[in-house]
Amino acid sequence: MKNNKGLSLVEVLITVTILAIVIISAVAFMATGSRSFARGSADSNVQSEAELAVNQIEDLILDVNGGIDFQTTSGGGELTMYHAEPDDSGLTTYQKRSVVWDSGNEDLKSTEEVVDRDDATGSYSVSSVTYTGQLLAENVTDFDVDLSDFYEETDKNGVVHKIVRSVVITVKCLDATGNASYATSPVITLRNRLMIGSNMDEIFEETPTPEDNLTLYYADNGAGISAALPIIDGVSEVERDKVYDIYAIVNLGSHVNDRCDWEVEGLNSLAVSTIDSSGMLSVDENEMNDYLRVTATYKNNTGKKATGVLKVVGGNVHDKLYKVKIQPTSMKPYNPTFYADIIDIGTEPLDVADRAAMDYTWSVLEPDGSVSTRVEPFDNKGDSIALKIIQDENNFGKVITIRVDTVCSTITDPERQKSYDTYTYRIDDANTFGGDSLCERGKVGTVVGYHEDNQYYFDAPFYDDEIECEWYFCDVYGNRISAYDEYIPYIDITFRKGSRVSYYLSFLSDLPPDKEFYVKVIVYLDDVWTGNTFTYSRIHYIPAVTLWGETTYMYTTAWSRFDFYYHLLGYYENAWAGDDHYAPAYEYEVVDFVYDAPAGATVTASVVQTTNSSDGGRDIKTTLKGSGSFTCTGCSPNDVVLKKIVVKVNLKGYPNICTYSTVIFQ
Repeated sequence: MKNNKGLSLVEVLITVTILAIVIISAVAFMATGSRSFARGSADSNVQSEAELAVNQIEDLILDVNGGIDFQTTSGGGELTMYHAEPDDSGLTTYQKRSVVWDSGNEDLKSTEEVVDRDDATGSYSVSSVTYTGQLLAENVTDFDVDLSDFYEETDKNGVVHKIVRSVVITVKCLDATGNASYATSPVITLRNRLMIGSNMDEIFEETPTPEDNLTLYYADNGAGISAALPIIDGVSEVERDKVYDIYAIVNLGSHVNDRCDWEVEGLNSLAVSTIDSSGMLSVDENEMNDYLRVTATYKNNTGKKATGVLKVVGGNVHDKLYKVKIQPTSMKPYNPTFYADIIDIGTEPLDVADRAAMDYTWSVLEPDGSVSTRVEPFDNKGDSIALKIIQDENNFGKVITIRVDTVCSTITDPERQKSYDTYTYRIDDANTFGGDSLCERGKVGTVVGYHEDNQYYFDAPFYDDEIECEWYFCDVYGNRISAYDEYIPYIDITFRKGSRVSYYLSFLSDLPPDKEFYVKVIVYLDDVWTGNTFTYSRIHYIPAVTLWGETTYMYTTAWSRFDFYYHLLGYYENAWAGDDHYAPAYEYEVVDFVYDAPAGATVTASVVQTTNSSDGGRDIKTTLKGSGSFTCTGCSPNDVVLKKIVVKVNLKGYPNICTYSTVIFQ
């Protein structure tokens, strides 16, 4: 038999055919993968370029504070933005920033220009270029900016402006091959007020900058701004049962009411007059205050505000009105006590029967408003409250709210017979004893010596002589406030050795009296027996100094003397006593004096501080007594009928820490 070796022709042809099919399939698969990878890479590049462009434009929009505008052009489109800010010298600089889409070259470029103000004409114009043609993105086939989300506001001249709330940017990119595209349209919520438009004169005149000073003006409704009188740094009159426009104006003359939060408060008691979000003041026909304070605060910069004082005249006779104010009378650890101080004003004061009919209801609440279980049961009626904190590890260092609600049945108006007040109290840390953690200005410090209630104890184990201590300013929770670090050198801590660790807290310089402060003191002690280090801390509260006046009623004649009264919180009485040892801490001014006298005659009143007295042993709130007298020119004292006098009292150097004491002569 013949032995045949190798492959037949048929077998070879079949093998070649199968191999060709495999090779062709592999090549096709690799080509498909290559094309997919190329498309994916192109998509990724296009997406990155579009998103990068949007992010850069978003940063530009969020930074500006003046105006914004977008216009389509035959060659693409242009986004313009306007910004104002002070330079290092305190002068305001102005910029115009542009993003231009060139549809022919398919690119986005940005430009920034310097704008100058002509003080003589008040107009603005571009003076130089900071940079131009900075590339933001390439291969941009579409660019659009949507400014349709806006509201309208009217300035003092009656001109309506559109103020944008949010901006939508659309950027579409296509790669160079035309095979990949990507579009993105994010919504940008603005943090600054932006006017829609490109008129730089309007935009920059309506753009407040940090160095601009707010001023308040008012005009009778319908009279217009031309009839306005300044109320900043002065007193102007408004009548009860009338409405007034209050204007917040920056030093360039622009009207910024819609960019301000508005508040009206009484200088004697709770105000019943109101002011709306546009600065429209409605003086209530039964407003109990003789003076109102109006405050406008920039929404985007709460440290920038203006305040004006208005004298209230005319209208109805005052009702029996009052407010309640919680006064801490002792802040010793775990045993705080508080007093509800009723303040009345008007021509019909709360008499003995009214005060006897006053109902007080006290409550202790958690920060969320729920009833607190951190105190032992207490009597929640009466004008004062004494609390006993449960000394449990879950309570140490916690914050609670003390609240009092009052109602007087002898006042017929149901809306005005009620009042309430709250006080935030921090429970001391464990092992804290002695002293009163409420530090009044004047009570602590070397100027008046040491007092028993500014000596503070810890229940500590045996310790060595090397006591370490640190202190800093904090909030009520003990969190450090670095902005107050400049006041740390004002504090002096002196330790006393004895059966317990104790220290005195004093101040070497006065803290700003118009602010409240918390000071945290941390003490580190080494136990000589165990070698362990123990840490103790205590937070001290220094309240802001506040004043409020009384309305008193008395009979007197010209050339006689009279007394007026006001109250003080947060200042120890010896620090302001008007004797030879201490300089007077307060200033007095007669701001209103009403009397009848013969034609050509004048009566002049003068006031001084005389004596002071603690209010029923409650050291924290002190009643001050001033004295006044009259001189008569051109007439006999018997020909003069005294009616009313209002005395302004303010802390020296701090005109906003003030009150008005009214004496009505009957």
